[in-house]
Amino acid sequence: MKNKKEETKKISKRMRMIGLGLIIIGLAVLGLLAYLNNQQPSLTQNLPAKPSDFVNMKHRLEVGQLNDVCIFTDNYFLQPDFYPTWDDTYNLFYEHHDYSRWGVHGYGVYPALQGITLSNFKQGESFPICAFLKTAGGVETWQGVKLVPIENEYFKIEILNQDYENYPNHFLLEPTFPEFSKNWAKKLEIKVTAKQNVPAGKYIIGFNIVRPDDRFNKEKYNEIMGITDEYDKSYYESCIKSLSEKDIYADVSEVCNRYFQERQRLYVAGGTWQIGQQFFTLEVQVTE
Repeated sequence: MKNKKEETKKISKRMRMIGLGLIIIGLAVLGLLAYLNNQQPSLTQNLPAKPSDFVNMKHRLEVGQLNDVCIFTDNYFLQPDFYPTWDDTYNLFYEHHDYSRWGVHGYGVYPALQGITLSNFKQGESFPICAFLKTAGGVETWQGVKLVPIENEYFKIEILNQDYENYPNHFLLEPTFPEFSKNWAKKLEIKVTAKQNVPAGKYIIGFNIVRPDDRFNKEKYNEIMGITDEYDKSYYESCIKSLSEKDIYADVSEVCNRYFQERQRLYVAGGTWQIGQQFFTLEVQVTE
């Protein structure tokens, strides 16, 4: 009986030691996670929080279960992983960022191709659609872009939400590196109107992207010159941290300084390069 009690005490002691060990391990893991979180600020720390149905709504859009893109608010479309290419983008431009390369240009629209079917579409009738204009991953500049409507004799297409009263269809896209801002992506609220009664058939309309007006470029260049201090600090700190972890440079501050001096992370005019196809395409199928 005595031996049994002693054995029970030993087992109880071992269990307490195991429990204590697990607690210590748990605290160590939590401490490590907190440390890593402090050392690696989120790329999206300046963005609104994701809604609870984010994953479900994103999936429904991607598989074609949602046709109304306009329902998405900024807490959806400002998230980098809202876009299907995010995994590749993160791996290339964030997880394995090459600070010796300068991300100057890059933009896109999503969904870039949309379609709608209309019945007996008459003069003066209209319908809304939306798309998201965004900066590409890893871009370190502010980019000005201008969208030009592609219309035909039957359809007029226009962007309702304008950022600049004096510059129709001009937009300023903010950098996506080293972190995302609240203006890296924008919702385009688009209205399509019938210029006359539309015969049955298939029609292609949309927008192309071109270089902004010269006066707009000058204004934005001067404006950006005065607001880059905080961005430059963020970029420099990110460079120091990233290169320090690689442990291949004798003086990371000197290297980051050189990268910093080789760049002018200011304003550039977008639309100077084309993607070889219509920037945003809307296929309209009209039936009788």
